[in-house]
This record gives sequence, C-alpha cells and structure tokens, in this order.
Amino acid sequence: GPEHARVIEMPQPILTNENLERLRWVDRKGFQAKTISICFKASEGHMERALERIRREAEEYVLDGYNVIVLSDRPVDSGHAAIPALMAVSAVHHHLIRKGLRSKCGLIIETGEARENHHFALLLGFGVSAINPYLAFDTIEDMRRRKLLPETLTAEKAQYHYIKAVGKGL
Repeated sequence: GPEHARVIEMPQPILTNENLERLRWVDRKGFQAKTISICFKASEGHMERALERIRREAEEYVLDGYNVIVLSDRPVDSGHAAIPALMAVSAVHHHLIRKGLRSKCGLIIETGEARENHHFALLLGFGVSAINPYLAFDTIEDMRRRKLLPETLTAEKAQYHYIKAVGKGL
C-alpha cells in the first residue's frame, strides 16, 4: 500500500525543551528528525531567498527519509532575523503538499514567537503537529528563579501548568 509516515502520538501539541531534544535525537523505529533554521542574515534582508532555501531543505530531507522536520528560530541573534513562524510553516507545508511529500513527515516548530493561545491555534491550523515555545518556558523559569512564582513550584510543575493552560485555551 501507499507509504505513510509513522506517527509519534502526543497527548497535546506543546513540547517542552526536553521533549523536543529527545525527539530531535530519536533515530529508532523508523524515526529520524532534522532541524532547519528559519533564520537568515539580516544584512542580506532577503526573506524570499531564505524561504526558498527552507522549502528546498525540507524537500531534500523528506526525500532522504527524514520524517520529522523541526523548523527553528533559535539561531536568532544580532546578525540574524527570523522568518515569522507562520510564514515559514505555511511555506514548508504547502511546498511539501505540492511535491506530494506532506504525508511522509511531521512538522514541528521551535519558536520564541508562540506565547498566546491564538499563536498556537494558528500554527496548528497551518499544519504543525507540535510547537516548542522555548521563550515561554525560559520566561517561566526566569520568573521562578526570581521568586515571582510560588516557591513550592518546581520547574516541571510550572511547565506542566503552562502546557495545561494552553491546552485548555485550545
């Protein structure tokens, strides 16, 4: 029959930083993940060229047998701008559909942009299977360290509450 991607079952679409790392290095039972930077040199200022690169890389990785594609804006720094997460996700999603490859991979976004419920809802609506809102988790951890959250709250508990709240919002 037609080949379909194996799926990783997730109870909800929000990935902690730890879960994403686990997924990123998984190489078993036919799972292989590849990360693509959605950042580009700010000095070049050519978002369209960067989108072309991202589409091409995603296509090549799926053809090479990778079945989890992680789009990441983590490489953002003073010299690099990030393509907006929705734009990057949409570009890859539609490109893979055009090439008949979309059913062969899961799409994950690692982004500092996602904070509010509508961000998550839009990203999911645009085709991602999971979202790692690393900046939200970093902020929660920073608040915890600065004693702005109850002292009894562990890092894991704080993340759990955030994920639960996002899940309810969705």
